[in-house]
Amino acid sequence: MQHNPVGNHIHRASAFNKTKIHGGLLIKPPLLNLRKRSGSNGNGVYSWSGEGIINSQQNLFLTHAGMTGRTVPVSILYQEGACAYRDTLLVQVNPVPTPDFVIGDAPCENIETTITYTGTASAQAVFSWDFGTGAVVNGTAGGPYQVSWPDEGTKTVSLQIEDSGCTSTLLEQTVSVTAPLVPPVISCEATYTEIVFTWQPTPGATSFEVNVLDGMPGILVTDTSYAIQNLQPGDPVTLEVVVENNGPCPPVATQLTCETDLCPAVSISIDPVLPICFDGSIPDTIDLSFSLSGNSPQGTLLWSGPGIFDPSVARVALAAGMIGQPNTILALYRESVCEYSASRDITVRAVPVAAFTADPLICNSDESTVAFTGSATGNAIFNWNFDGGQALPGNGSGPQQVSWQDAGQYSVSLWISDNACLSDTFSLNVQVDEPLLPPTLSCTPDYDNMTVSWTAVAGADNYDLQLPAGVTASALSDTSVSIQNLQPGTNLNYTLTALGSTICGSVSVTGSCATPLCPTRNLSWSTTPVICRGTAISIPIDLQGNSGNTWQIVLSDGTNTTTLNILNDTLLQFSPTATTTYTITAATDPLLPICNIGLPAALTVVVNTPVEAGTPLPAPEFCAGENGLIVLADLLQNEQTGGVWTELSGQPSTGGAFNAATGTFNIAGQLSGTYRFRYALTAIAPCVSDFAEVSVVIHPNPVADAGTDQALDCLTATASLGGPLTTITPGLNYQWQSNNGAVVEQPTQPLTETTQAGSFTLIVSNPATGCQDEDVVLVSNNTNSLGLNARAFDATCLNEFGSIVVDSVTGGDQPYLYSLNNAPFSAQQVFAALNPGDYHLVVQDATGCTSEMDFQIAAATSLEVELIAHLAEEPYTIDLGETADLTALVNIPEDQVQSVRWQPDTLGCAGCLEQTVQPFYSTAYTVTVTDVNGCTASDDILLYVRRERDVYIPNGFSPNGDGLNDVFMIFAGRQVRQIRSFLIFTRWGESIFQKNNFRPNDPAYGWDGIFRNQRMNSGVYVYFAEVEYIDGEVVIFKGDVALIE
Repeated sequence: MQHNPVGNHIHRASAFNKTKIHGGLLIKPPLLNLRKRSGSNGNGVYSWSGEGIINSQQNLFLTHAGMTGRTVPVSILYQEGACAYRDTLLVQVNPVPTPDFVIGDAPCENIETTITYTGTASAQAVFSWDFGTGAVVNGTAGGPYQVSWPDEGTKTVSLQIEDSGCTSTLLEQTVSVTAPLVPPVISCEATYTEIVFTWQPTPGATSFEVNVLDGMPGILVTDTSYAIQNLQPGDPVTLEVVVENNGPCPPVATQLTCETDLCPAVSISIDPVLPICFDGSIPDTIDLSFSLSGNSPQGTLLWSGPGIFDPSVARVALAAGMIGQPNTILALYRESVCEYSASRDITVRAVPVAAFTADPLICNSDESTVAFTGSATGNAIFNWNFDGGQALPGNGSGPQQVSWQDAGQYSVSLWISDNACLSDTFSLNVQVDEPLLPPTLSCTPDYDNMTVSWTAVAGADNYDLQLPAGVTASALSDTSVSIQNLQPGTNLNYTLTALGSTICGSVSVTGSCATPLCPTRNLSWSTTPVICRGTAISIPIDLQGNSGNTWQIVLSDGTNTTTLNILNDTLLQFSPTATTTYTITAATDPLLPICNIGLPAALTVVVNTPVEAGTPLPAPEFCAGENGLIVLADLLQNEQTGGVWTELSGQPSTGGAFNAATGTFNIAGQLSGTYRFRYALTAIAPCVSDFAEVSVVIHPNPVADAGTDQALDCLTATASLGGPLTTITPGLNYQWQSNNGAVVEQPTQPLTETTQAGSFTLIVSNPATGCQDEDVVLVSNNTNSLGLNARAFDATCLNEFGSIVVDSVTGGDQPYLYSLNNAPFSAQQVFAALNPGDYHLVVQDATGCTSEMDFQIAAATSLEVELIAHLAEEPYTIDLGETADLTALVNIPEDQVQSVRWQPDTLGCAGCLEQTVQPFYSTAYTVTVTDVNGCTASDDILLYVRRERDVYIPNGFSPNGDGLNDVFMIFAGRQVRQIRSFLIFTRWGESIFQKNNFRPNDPAYGWDGIFRNQRMNSGVYVYFAEVEYIDGEVVIFKGDVALIE
């Protein structure tokens, strides 16, 4: 503490100094000594005053609790004589900080405890803590602190605080750190049914707790043992022992899992038993085979299950009630608490019964329902034979829906494989009739009608066409009708039924047809508005929307109405004589009369008066030498009078034949040629002048020369027709005609020939002019020709001589005489007993005319036949299933063979010289050949058949993919037609493979050891095969096959 010195004057309060005095809750109040200073001699008197001054004459200052945190003024007064001096000191009294703190619960090693400061100090206070050696501290300043110690023992914690110049006392406290408990060590002992856990006592522990974490609860035997009973061999139990005391350390626990002893290694198995087919009528027993192995089994073995009548004997008595049941046989081996069991299912199967019903009469468009009425289990394999029919589902018990494509009688058969038990074969016949085929409808629509037609249906008695109400049809034929009075855009639905009288009944089809809508169509036209009378006008007509056919219009010119048939771009031409208005009043499409056509506006044509010289008519034509007066005006048409005639001929007429004034021309005496004349008129404007030219043609005449008359005889068979004077000019026509129909070789040639008599006329005409000439020639007949018809017959096996017979003679004069090989002529017409050779026959008539023929008579040939077989082995021998080619060798050409007959007569080509045979037994074949002359020859052979049947089914295979014996299949020779069925079963009767109706020797129909996409294990499997030979015999093969990995 410092104080200000006292001078010779009294300081003002503003000059007070401050001194701090620390105070607080102390055992006794603090006492301060105040010092004074002065500059005098010190003979005066000092006096102290203020709070805390306990004696004014003493410089002692005593603090109390009320001063804490305050500034306390203290004054001193010095008086010496009349002088007085005062000074004031400010004393700041601060509280002393307290180092109080609280330690939490006594801790355990390495477990934190909380130390909390509970004293007083300002925020600026400085805390000096000491937690001892090795302490782990978490906290700052006044805390709180989380403190732990790594070892047990008494630990000292101290605190001293400095706050605003005041220092607290040093406070020390102790805390006891406890060591944790040691975890117990657990051990166990086990039997088949009991586990006993034991542990040693834990030093310092005051209590314990036993928990079963996994397994059955038990009982506490002692404070250090726990027993669990009634367990099963191999049962695990997890036990936890928790120990604790009353100290600060937490409980500690130990866990141990123990298992009861396992049962001894004993195994029992029952050998598999193959499925048994049993009908329940004959009692039977089965002795079961089993094996029991292990560590010298000492227990007992008991049997139970269906058919076990003595539990100590492994024997099963079969009974009807076991059919279709699981029949589980149980073997139970018991040793102490350990039990071992094995089971085996014995499959007792009923023999299936194949029976079914079927619709006996169906249509081949329908299905026959084949319903199974026999007995079988759900695992049965149904072996159906539908005789070529299609069946759905085609397998299983059905019912089957069976259809056949063709009509006829079919046999449906069934045999059942039910878990390796086989039924007898059962069959029924089904008669299939042919249904009516549905007709094919077609329609040809028009705008107001349509034609409906259909294809004829074989077997149909009649047809019924159903149309909507109000619509009628008329028959066009048996398979078509016409429907009239329809409107454009009409849609018509109809149904056609073909009626039949078979079981298949009628068949109906529906159709639809629509008439088209009317198209948009219009007429347009145009023409020249002003013409000169007599001038033709052209009116082109455009048929808009026309499809190329003719339309019909009604055209009016104001006076007359005309109906015309026109096409698109038709050009109408008229020659109106006065101003005329043309109007189309109606237009119709004959192909589409029901649809309207738009009409154009009327056309008006103004007509001025023209000059008309007339229209020339075709030139009249005349032949030279004709007479006649031609009025030239007659060669014009519609001409006006008042014109002038002039001649324009290149070769003018002569002798005044043309008269211009009268307009005539006289053809008499005029040379051949063309004569031309003009008639001219002068027109008044606006029409132009006009003229017309006419012609008169005079043609020259051709010349016909038929030639001179001629005669025919035996030496002259042909007559020439035609003479040298005939006009030969291209373009002329020549025609020969006879009075009696005699034939001319070239009747249209000027020169020709004939072999017949008659009167022949040659007509020579010019088709261009019509002028002609003709001439006649006479040909007389002085002879009559002969014709001989005869036949020769060769020698045969029935007759060693030939003959020649005259059938007829034509022409000539009778009587006829005959000469053979230059012999004298006679009336003999049959020449018999002729030796083979060449012959010449001549016939002669009464006039000496002859006709002849040559013949050759062949010698008789003996018919021979040899029957051979194309086989190397003699006598002829084949194996069953093989074929042999037979040939009948003959010594005549095949066209001389009339018939071939074989025995047996069931061969395919009865009239052939070659046959291919496939006998099932040794057979004698005979062939008889007859030629065209009726001669016959025969031969025969004996064909032996070795009836050895080659079928090989392996007894093992190895489906390991090495390419050798990978497939279990059936091998057979040609004696086998097909494998009807091939089935494979496990030893327990489960079907794992099946194929039907296939050829042998095909790996595609073999088993590769796969079942349900899994490779089967090595073992023995059972197979069943139904083999059909080509002679129809069916043989069943059964056996075992080993699958080897």
